[in-house]
Amino acid sequence: MSEPEIPNRKALPFAAILLLSFLLFSAGFVVDQCLRWSDPWAGLLNGIMHLPLLSIPWLLFVLPWSLLIRWLYRSKGWDRFRSLCLLLPCMVTLGISVLEGLMNPVNPQSRFQSFAHTEFPDPVENLQSSFRGGGLADYTHSFYFETRRSETERLIHDMRLVKRPAQKRPLPDLFSMQFFSGAPDYRQLDDIILYEWDYDDGRRFFYLLTDSSHTRVYILLGTI
Repeated sequence: MSEPEIPNRKALPFAAILLLSFLLFSAGFVVDQCLRWSDPWAGLLNGIMHLPLLSIPWLLFVLPWSLLIRWLYRSKGWDRFRSLCLLLPCMVTLGISVLEGLMNPVNPQSRFQSFAHTEFPDPVENLQSSFRGGGLADYTHSFYFETRRSETERLIHDMRLVKRPAQKRPLPDLFSMQFFSGAPDYRQLDDIILYEWDYDDGRRFFYLLTDSSHTRVYILLGTI
């Protein structure tokens, strides 16, 4: 008795592979945003909103590769591993994004040091932080912690912060919300002192809010 013939798998249509290619290519950025935002769902939404922009590098770099592979397979009469070759660049891009996020996880200390260009205070207690931003979304890092007075004064010096003049006493709008449920309400602090970056380049802002003891500290770092 002859063995039954095994039907050949039907290859995915080229249009379907292109769609899958774009989804894999975009997933690298979307996964990166999910890993970096304090709220992964907000990071996911931010990544999805960038899909129209992500189509530009895909059209410039991935689509020509796909067309070249398709032409080679047709001209040479090849058949095996066509889909893998077409999707390989996007799979590599996605893999790099995932590995980068897993091998170099972002934490409050690394965020602070990379943005403020100074060492994070040590020791700290009751540390709370929040991060948002990426792509077209403005970056906003917010921190609350309790530390020694000497560490707070070191931050003020290292970050080139100056006390806000009396005529500019109203707090920035970013301080109008309670960022952390476990932090004391800054409006209840004794003798609020606000420091700000003394170099205004129109793109970044540094604020440090503390009490008269200089031991309870709120910090806002961001871009506009």
